[in-house]
Amino acid sequence: MNKKQVQRSSRLALFSENERRYLRGKRPLSYVMKSQLHHNLDQRFDALMEDLNLLNKSPQLKPWRSLRSWKYRTEFTEVNYFSNLFSDVEYGYQSAIRRITKGKGKHKKSLYWLDRSPTKIQKIDERIFNSSYLFRHIKIKLTEHDKKLFLDAYHNQSIFPDNKKDAITIDEIKKRLTGVSKIRTNEEQVKISKDTFQDPRDYAIFKVRERYIKKINKILKKFDSQITQFRVDFHN
Repeated sequence: MNKKQVQRSSRLALFSENERRYLRGKRPLSYVMKSQLHHNLDQRFDALMEDLNLLNKSPQLKPWRSLRSWKYRTEFTEVNYFSNLFSDVEYGYQSAIRRITKGKGKHKKSLYWLDRSPTKIQKIDERIFNSSYLFRHIKIKLTEHDKKLFLDAYHNQSIFPDNKKDAITIDEIKKRLTGVSKIRTNEEQVKISKDTFQDPRDYAIFKVRERYIKKINKILKKFDSQITQFRVDFHN
């Protein structure tokens, strides 16, 4: 077998040689090539996980695992590659706020809703980590105050409707955020009964918990209608 045949048959783990050069900052990639890299990496990483599962469970590879444990012990027991690999997760804004108009003349008004369909698209775009990407389909000029209002509503999750026919005005968004309007959207209503629990004691505990939660929320309203949790600093 000549050198050229060896190069063709050799298999790289996750990245091609050109991709490794790009990741080391030695060559650029076009937007299309970056998109293809993300797509390929999804497939390769899925295949890697399948292979590692085989490596872990295969009795045929038990001798290899025993004789090579010293070689890879540091990487997998001390460095813990897989835990560290996804430790720097950033918050993304892949959804998009959409705007529609209703009425004419002085009765014309803008209505807004949250389009979640882009989250189903597997394409990776670095712009999603910038909060301004949330407004990419809104063609009118938004004030900084309105942007902050939209971001607050977006992070609240139950403020924005996720259906065009349920779109709401900025005034309604403000009312929902401040608690003036009790309307919430996208919340699945689950009916709880005795049959929900296998142990009847769990249902009794649930009823007690619900009763006190309502009392607590009523008391908390005078502080901030949006309080749902608080943090405790144990370092002080």
